[in-house]
Amino acid sequence: MRTFLIIISFFSTLISFADAGTAYRFSLDLVTKNGDTLNGYYYHYTYDDFNYNHYDEGFKKFIKKDSIDIYSFITTVNVGSIGLDFTTENYKRTISLNNMDRIRISDCLNFEPEDRLKILNQSEFNLIRLYPPKTKKLYNENVAENCCYFLLSWNKESKVSKHAIEIINQLQIFGEDVIKNQTTFYDYFSLKKKEMLLENILTIDYCVPL
Repeated sequence: MRTFLIIISFFSTLISFADAGTAYRFSLDLVTKNGDTLNGYYYHYTYDDFNYNHYDEGFKKFIKKDSIDIYSFITTVNVGSIGLDFTTENYKRTISLNNMDRIRISDCLNFEPEDRLKILNQSEFNLIRLYPPKTKKLYNENVAENCCYFLLSWNKESKVSKHAIEIINQLQIFGEDVIKNQTTFYDYFSLKKKEMLLENILTIDYCVPL
């Protein structure tokens, strides 16, 4: 089973929206039937078009789900023309829409059905700053033509370029025979990510639909 981990991890976030036509990030204002107020972001992938008449029962019909995960806090980082949203499990809450008395949308972002939301552990999340990071994109079409890695660092002294060159070389070796080399690459990359995290470099995988 371990031999499939690298492929699973690389494509796992893509699977949920591979057939979706569009994507929405809703900023929701919710009131429960008990009168409690909740706020959070919800990500939805669908073929259906959204309009602002979709609130309360209309929102439930549009979502077609009884429960959803919302995130009380996200921070957005622009990597070139790509917007990535970061959060942690600490900000995640699963809610039942049937327990909501009021559902309103204060903001809606319509984006391509890409791999936008990234859920980090707390150590990774603590690296993020308000100013743009140093960035390197790592891509090999033989590994995945619709996926890549980003190395991000807000530390001006970090050696992002040096690590990027090394990983690109390893991706090239991996891409020569993905099935044969996947376990070796998984072991290498798992250690490499930990090494870079100690140097304040964040590693992100990013996919778009084919």
